[in-house]
Amino acid sequence: MVIAGGVIPQQDYDILYKAGVTGIFGPGTKISKAAADILELLIKDLESLKVNA
Repeated sequence: MVIAGGVIPQQDYDILYKAGVTGIFGPGTKISKAAADILELLIKDLESLKVNA
């Protein structure tokens, strides 16, 4: 899983997502929000692994 953060121009988001970035968090993102979003992504990945096993 690749997560990006910091000052990233909005026009670059699609390029990053197409390159495999799973989440993008800009300046001012609350750590608790980022952690919850990342946890949700990890759970989805684990669930898809169980379905495909």
